[in-house]
Amino acid sequence: MRDRCIRINRARRERLGQLRDGLSLMPGRRTRMLFTLVVFVLLGVVFPLRHVLFHAHETAPAPPEVRALQNLGALRTALECYHRDCGRYPTTSEGLVALVNQMRVHGWHGPYIALLKPDPWYNDYLYRCTNDVVFLASAGPDNLPGTADDILAPPPDMNYVLHPPTANNDKENGEDEFVEIILTPKNRDQRR
Repeated sequence: MRDRCIRINRARRERLGQLRDGLSLMPGRRTRMLFTLVVFVLLGVVFPLRHVLFHAHETAPAPPEVRALQNLGALRTALECYHRDCGRYPTTSEGLVALVNQMRVHGWHGPYIALLKPDPWYNDYLYRCTNDVVFLASAGPDNLPGTADDILAPPPDMNYVLHPPTANNDKENGEDEFVEIILTPKNRDQRR
């Protein structure tokens, strides 16, 4: 009986020694835990890095000159839509705000733009209208109007002005018209 007690105690001492040394886990379980840890670390590093490397070109903002030119083109087209609806351009005193807010002008069907933002250098766009001739520009990087770096508005998109997009009228790239069928209880019974 004494041999048996010694063996139990010896077995307990060995297990306690393994616990102290951190070797209590079975080799297969330790390998799985280590593999899982490595996979999670790689996923935490590789996926964000992959997103940065492969999608960086998509999220890079355009240079300020390009953004200013795009904004000026959109404003010029909006001015033409205003002219189409109201029969005149906004006066110099009304300014570009007339594209967003109705100034009690007959025929106004705006807003023609959602929000009037400053140019990329945080200056207001330059707008003048004299004798139905529109001047629209950005002062450019030096923030001084009338210098060589001024950016003038491109011509408006007259296709958009003459044929504004409407619901169910956009047939670009061979798309069919969008038709929505709404089933009322009466229609559902007829379809069965």
